[in-house]
Amino acid sequence: MNNNPLISVIVPVYNAGMYIRQCIDSIANQSYENIEIILVDDGSKDDSGLICDTCASGDNRIQVIHKENEGSTAARKTGIGKSTGRYVTFVDADDFIEADYIMRMYEIIIQSDADVFVGGYTMFDESGETSKGNKISSEVYTGDALEDLKSKMICTGYREFGIGPTVWGKLFKRDVLEQVYLQEPDNISIGDDAALVYPCLAICNKIVVNNDITGYKYRILGESLSHTSS
Repeated sequence: MNNNPLISVIVPVYNAGMYIRQCIDSIANQSYENIEIILVDDGSKDDSGLICDTCASGDNRIQVIHKENEGSTAARKTGIGKSTGRYVTFVDADDFIEADYIMRMYEIIIQSDADVFVGGYTMFDESGETSKGNKISSEVYTGDALEDLKSKMICTGYREFGIGPTVWGKLFKRDVLEQVYLQEPDNISIGDDAALVYPCLAICNKIVVNNDITGYKYRILGESLSHTSS
């Protein structure tokens, strides 16, 4: 019997037909197996929804939600509302993750008993890959160190985030998300990630940062639900 807690992986999907299968496969093939995969098809006009349904037909861990187009915030909120895991993480539909990514995040958040894990990521395009971290150093933050981190998480210098605002690259205790996600307006089109991430971090009693966990693969491209703004 698998004693590891259930982890929910939420993927907002919009017109990602070229990449969504790679994304889903990378999640389904994680070394950490006790996961549920929630694919929220946000009114895609291409074959993204069909690909999601096809993948779900062969894996009972995958749930597909088809909804009218309302944007990434509403899609993520829908996914959170349907999720049941003790922990929640996010993957964008045109990105993918390395096979041990969830396991490594889970091991660190369990060892530290943190409310949120914050990691790095790897940017990639046709020209190659570049690993990225946060400006905040890797450690477990609590007490005075946590208060100092919170004062610097949005800005450590001119146009420089202390902790990256993206919802991906992080693992959240679901009770932290539940205190915040319903308060985020659906119609945010710029800064929607930050409007969820920073309020979550602000209510944490302990945060663990590990910039060496770069198994999230962020694809650099121009048109997708997550990489465009209105």
